[in-house]
Amino acid sequence: MLLAALPLCLAACITDPASTEATRSTLPDKQEIDLPPAPPRTAELDAAAAREHQRLVAAFGGEYRSPQAQALLNDVINRLAQATERPGERYRVTILNSPTVNAFALPNGNIYITRGLLVLANDTSEIASVLAHEMAHVITRHATDRQELERTATLVNRVRADVLRDEAAALALNTQGRVAIASFSRQQELEADALSVRIIARAGYDPYGATRFLDSLGRTTAIRAAMLGVNANAQGMDITATHPSAPERIQLATLAARQIGAPGMGEAERNRYLLAVQGVTVGDDAAQGFVRGAAFSHPKLGITFTAPEGFVIENSRDAVVGFSPEGGRAMRFDQVKLEPGQSLEAYVASGLIDGAAATEVQALTIGGQPAATSTSKSEGWGYRIFAIRSGGQTYRLTYAARELTPAIDQQFRQSAESFRRLRPQEAAQLKPLRIALVTAAEGDSAETLAERMVSDAPKTERFRVLNGLQISDRIFAGQRYKVISD
Repeated sequence: MLLAALPLCLAACITDPASTEATRSTLPDKQEIDLPPAPPRTAELDAAAAREHQRLVAAFGGEYRSPQAQALLNDVINRLAQATERPGERYRVTILNSPTVNAFALPNGNIYITRGLLVLANDTSEIASVLAHEMAHVITRHATDRQELERTATLVNRVRADVLRDEAAALALNTQGRVAIASFSRQQELEADALSVRIIARAGYDPYGATRFLDSLGRTTAIRAAMLGVNANAQGMDITATHPSAPERIQLATLAARQIGAPGMGEAERNRYLLAVQGVTVGDDAAQGFVRGAAFSHPKLGITFTAPEGFVIENSRDAVVGFSPEGGRAMRFDQVKLEPGQSLEAYVASGLIDGAAATEVQALTIGGQPAATSTSKSEGWGYRIFAIRSGGQTYRLTYAARELTPAIDQQFRQSAESFRRLRPQEAAQLKPLRIALVTAAEGDSAETLAERMVSDAPKTERFRVLNGLQISDRIFAGQRYKVISD
């Protein structure tokens, strides 16, 4: 893939069959694209793909079940396949149970889309553009080519380091290899973007769907960056970043669409898409626990705590991480395993921060549960660590600050002391957020509809991005819109 994980003008125009056929007749012939030969399928390759499938599904929280969304994706992928240069290629779409916005493909035609991406897309032509992008990677054998380039770079680097004993040259060569591979990947992304626009247009979808989706992706990234207090374009400063910037992709996708025709051609199928994603989970699910503002609660583990004041926290499969907007403080919450017979005090005193000796080791009780804490310093940062035993598990809270002043340390302590067991009725009330549809009435605006949403981000901007609306776009009475509801 292809889409950077972590993030529309309305395009509800549906052409009639005659119009669609006329559109298709003006498109470039499929044979104009010079493609590599399709690799033969073997039992060995199929077995390797099956293993990779299981690994990917597990890494992204498992498979997400949404019959209506899956049915739409299957219909779209079959329609797109007939519009490609290789209509006989087989594809399978799997929805991953992850709130991140991501999609990728395996060389055998397995395509993966996160539920976070389903939430962000706003009509069928947009999701078709994502699927077509992944299909383009399969058709052009990008994954295989990248693997070969990485394998060659690794081999050359190992020979230089191990055989010639030239570690300095090996390091330089490794850096050069990373830059070359990243550049290769960025070119792949742009090639897949261009090919995907052609595919969705041939299939009768609005070729501008890719532009709208990429715009929403960039705006979502900007909202998240603003919440975290970081530069949304910071990733683009890394020369080894594998994806072109969102503005570059939007510009080139728009150019590709304009070469096909003017806006208004092809199907968008907005209402069909909205009905398909109604009820899809937004953000965390019960298996991961829930972030609500500065609080994290896990109904299955039966625990909750609140981050220090001003922190923005994010949940993942392995940990909850948080940052202060100014970047001078951070935290991590996770589970740990102690050695047999090891006490909590011995654990926090065991040098958990590399190169730093633990000090101020103390046993205490937090939320009625046994706990221990310690401090340490390393490379200009100060750390406050807590270990808490609860419900047969040991949890670790690690706080860090560039300057661990008494005031900041007190904030860290207050956060750790908010840890407690959830009451059964509290755990029962914790439910995932979901996509709901509302029908606008006369006089409704983006602001009034946004007030119906549950969101940690600024509600109005979140609503606009969720529905592909620019700030100048009107709300139309009788039209459906997505909101985030509990």
